[in-house]
Amino acid sequence: MLALRRVLAALSLCLLFGGNAQAAERHRHAARHIESPDDLYSRRALRRARIIIEMQLLELRKQRLECVRGAILRRLPRALRPREGARLPDPETCNNLFL
Repeated sequence: MLALRRVLAALSLCLLFGGNAQAAERHRHAARHIESPDDLYSRRALRRARIIIEMQLLELRKQRLECVRGAILRRLPRALRPREGARLPDPETCNNLFL
């Protein structure tokens, strides 16, 4: 009876530690095959990230265009400036934008 318990204990330990080694090996093997973000993220997540980046770039472009417009208007003589109440962007904000 004691020998049977020892055999069962040894068998369970082998299965316990042997299974973890195989799982770790499978994990290491799977990690090697991830070569690009396409393999790691879903198409939806990549498309969403791409759209967010494009929106931020468009917003930055719009801010830069407003700064350029403000710089041009500041250099114009008052007689040539448009009569509409166009607000000029703060030059300090524009200086930080082009860094």
